[in-house]
Amino acid sequence: MTIVAKLDFIKLPSDLKLVFCKNVSSKLANPLVFPQVDIPISTINALIAEFETAIINAKDGSHTAALLLQDKEKELDDMFHLLVNYVNKVAKGNETIIVESGFNPSKAPAPHHKAEIAVKSGLNSGTVIVDIKAVQGAVAYNFVFKKETDEEYSDPVTRTYAQHEFTGLIPATYYYFSFNAVTKEGVSDYCDPVLKLVE
Repeated sequence: MTIVAKLDFIKLPSDLKLVFCKNVSSKLANPLVFPQVDIPISTINALIAEFETAIINAKDGSHTAALLLQDKEKELDDMFHLLVNYVNKVAKGNETIIVESGFNPSKAPAPHHKAEIAVKSGLNSGTVIVDIKAVQGAVAYNFVFKKETDEEYSDPVTRTYAQHEFTGLIPATYYYFSFNAVTKEGVSDYCDPVLKLVE
């Protein structure tokens, strides 16, 4: 199977996506490896700057700023989709070139081993502490939960350390908890969920 640059960065939260895109832009600026990038580096950096401004503006919680952030993120995703195609054209399956671009190769060194997760009751009613074994190379972790009867998981809570306390849960209710790891190479799959009765 040919190794290709992946689009897994699309799943990153906005703050981490910003860091990822800045890293890719700086690496694509190396003319020895990437002599003629399909999109000028100045254009890439300008959109990254607009995305960063949109992230900052959206922190005030206004609906307009949130919509603008969504628009800028879509623009950035579309642009980087084109850059993935460019890198794959240059790399022709060469994993080293893909890694040098900052994108994640399809046989990514993201964690493949079974994640280790432990869920225990917190000190107060309706609280649960999720402890995980730190993943080598991880820069952050995304924690999610859902009631046993729910279809969808919560939005991920991103932490830079291997523990998170969920509060405000409904006592005497079963919840599923899971997490994934964010590394410089990409985002791992979510671990097998753990079922816990909230006390």
